[in-house]
Amino acid sequence: LVTAFNDWTKERQFRDLQSKIELDQKFNVIRGSQVYQISIKDIVVGDICQIKYGDLLPADGIVVQSNNLKVDESSLTRETDLIKKHESEDSFLFSGTHIMEGTGKMLVLAVGTHSQVGMIYKLLGTIKEENNDNKKQNTTADEDVSKRQVKPESTTTDAAVNNQGATTLQEVIPDSANQANNKDDFDRFEFEERPSLQTKLTELANQITYAALLALIIEVPTEELLTRKPYGRIQQLIARDGLRTICLAYRDFSSDRLPDWNDETSIVDQLTCICICGIGDSVRPDVPIAIAKCRNAGITVRMVTGDNVDTARSIALKCGIISHNDNASVLESEEFNRCIRSKTNGEIEQNLFDKVWPYLRVLARSSPQDKYVLVRGIMASKINPIREIVAVTGNGTNDAPALRKADIGFAMGIQGTDTAKQASDIILIDDNLNSIVKAIMWSRNIYDSIKKSLQFQLTVNIVVVLCAFIGACIVRDSPLRGVQMLWIYLIMNILALLALIIEVPTEELLTCEPYRRIQPIISRTMMKKIIGHTIYQLVVMLFILLAGPKIFNIDDGRPVDSIFKPSQHFTMIFNVFVLMTLFNAINCRKIHDEKNIFHGISKNSIFYGIWIITFIVQIVLVQYSSFIFSCVALTFEQWIWCLLFGVSVLLWNQMLNLIPVTRNMPILGASNVYELALRGELDREEQSRPEASLTKDKHFDHQE
Repeated sequence: LVTAFNDWTKERQFRDLQSKIELDQKFNVIRGSQVYQISIKDIVVGDICQIKYGDLLPADGIVVQSNNLKVDESSLTRETDLIKKHESEDSFLFSGTHIMEGTGKMLVLAVGTHSQVGMIYKLLGTIKEENNDNKKQNTTADEDVSKRQVKPESTTTDAAVNNQGATTLQEVIPDSANQANNKDDFDRFEFEERPSLQTKLTELANQITYAALLALIIEVPTEELLTRKPYGRIQQLIARDGLRTICLAYRDFSSDRLPDWNDETSIVDQLTCICICGIGDSVRPDVPIAIAKCRNAGITVRMVTGDNVDTARSIALKCGIISHNDNASVLESEEFNRCIRSKTNGEIEQNLFDKVWPYLRVLARSSPQDKYVLVRGIMASKINPIREIVAVTGNGTNDAPALRKADIGFAMGIQGTDTAKQASDIILIDDNLNSIVKAIMWSRNIYDSIKKSLQFQLTVNIVVVLCAFIGACIVRDSPLRGVQMLWIYLIMNILALLALIIEVPTEELLTCEPYRRIQPIISRTMMKKIIGHTIYQLVVMLFILLAGPKIFNIDDGRPVDSIFKPSQHFTMIFNVFVLMTLFNAINCRKIHDEKNIFHGISKNSIFYGIWIITFIVQIVLVQYSSFIFSCVALTFEQWIWCLLFGVSVLLWNQMLNLIPVTRNMPILGASNVYELALRGELDREEQSRPEASLTKDKHFDHQE
C-alpha cells in the first residue's frame, strides 16, 4: 500500500509538471492586428506566428516573411544541413523542426493530428481521434482563409530609407470601420499610416541587437567596424565598466541602383558612424553569493561569453569568478585556440589543452564551437585520476551542443530557447543561479539519504540473520517469531526509511567536496558504524538470550519438546531489538562521524513523528497483542531495562566516533582503480570543511 501510494504521488507530480511545461510553451501570434502570447495548444489554422531563432515549431505553415530564416529539419529528414526558408522558395515549415537562424512570420496551415509530427504520432497510435464537436479546426486552410488571415488582420511594419539617409518606421494598420464593413473586399480596403517608432521603443529595447532586421541598426563587433577609426580607446573605456559596446552606423543607398542585400560584406562597407553605445547588464545581488557557495562546495565556475575581454573581465570581477590580480585566467577565443591547437596541423591536442583549462576562468569572444571544445576537452582530460564532471548552463540555440555534451545541462526556462531546453537535462524555471545551488544541495542530500538508508538496513539485516542463525544453533529455534519479523521489516523498509529519506537539505552540504565518480557508496566510516553496531546488538541479544532468565528473574523461553510458548524472555529479546533499531535510526541520520546526532532533527517533523508513532505502536503490540505477536506483557521494570538497552545504542555510537578510520578498513565495492586514484588523498569524511585543499571534481561552465 505504501509503495502504491508513493507511485501514485510521483505519477501525479509528473503529470502536474508535464502540464505546467505544456502551459509554459507559448507563442506570439497575430490576430486582428494585435499580437497575443498564447499556449501552443491554442494555436489554430490561420494564425500568423512570429518565429525566431531557437523556436521549436508547434504547427505546419508557410513563410509569409523571412529575415535570413534557416531551419534544422534533421528531426524529420535526418539531414544535418540548415535549410534556408524564404517566401518565394522553399517556404513550407513543419512542426517539430527548430529555427536555428533569423526571424520571420509563419501562416499556420495545419495543427494537431494534421501536422507532420501529429501524423507520425497518429500512425504510432499515440494520438486518439477526439470527438468532432470538441476538436479544433485542424483542416488545411484554403485560399480564402489565407487571405482573411494574412491581409486584413495582420500588421505590416516597414522601414524605409530616404535619399537623405533618414529612417522612417511606419506601421500599416487596417482602418477599423472598413475592417468591420468590408472585411473581404481588399480593393476597397483603406489603410492609415502612423509613425510608431515610440511605440516600438520598448520592444526594440529588449532586442536592440536585432534591430538590423528592420534596417535601422546594423550589429557588428566594434573591433571589426572601427579598425580604421580612432575609436578603440573609447570602446575600451566603455568595456572596462562592464558595458557591451554597440556601434550605430548608416549608409546612403541610391534608389536607382539598389545593392544586393544578401551580400553582407558590401552592405556593411563604408558606413558612417553615428554613435557608440554602452549597454550594461546589472549583476543580480544573489549571483556573487551563489558563486561563492559553489566555490565552497568544491565547484569551479567558468564564464564563457561572446562579450569582449574587457567587458567579460569586469562582469567576472563583479560576480566573484576572478579576483583583481587574476589576469592569467581570462582569455579571448583567438588566444585560447592558439594555445590548444597544434602549430603544424591546427588540430586540438589534449596535452596542450590540459595546460590551459585548469587556470581558465573566463573565455571571451567565444563561438559556439569554443564552448563545445571547452566542455569536451575538460571531460576528456586525464590530469586528475578521476574524470571531471562538467555542468553547463545556457539559454541560446548556440549553447545546445555544449548542453548536450556536458554531464549535466541546465537550460533557462524563461529566456532559454526551445532548442536549448530540448538539449538540456534540467530546466531552471526562474533563470536563477541560486536554483543550481539548490539542485546541488538536493542531489547531495538524496545521495546522503541513500547512504543513511543503506547503513540502517544493512545493520538490521545482518543482526536479524545472525541472531536467527545463532539462536537456532543454541536453543534450536529462532528468538524472533515470524509475525515479529514482519513488524521488524515493516519498520526497516517503510517507516524508518521514510523518516531517513525525507530529510530537508541544509547549506552544510555545500561545505563538503563533491563525491567522486567511482567512490563506493559505502564509505569507511559507514563500514565502521555497520560493523560496530552489528557486533554490539548481537552481543546484547545473545546476552539476553543466554543470561536473561537469571539476571532479570524471568522464565526461560526456550521451547520444550519443540513446542514454543510465548514468554517474557523472548518478548524482551524482541522488544530490545526493536528499541535498538529505533534508536539506531537516530544514529543513521549522521554518516560522517558527527558528534551531535540530534542536530536538525526538529526541522524534520516527519522523522520524529514516525519515530514516536512507531514507539507507541511497539508498546501496544507488546502489552496488548500477545496472541498475534507471541508476546507476554512486560512489567515496568522490564520496560526500563529495554529502554536502557535501546538508549545505549546512542552512547555506543559516540564511542565508535572516537575510533579513527584507517586505510585498512575494508570498503564495500572498492575497486583497484579507485584505490589507485585515491592513493595519498583523504576520504570525504576525513576532509576538513571549507578549509580543505580542494581538488576540483565538478565544473560549471556558465554560458552567456
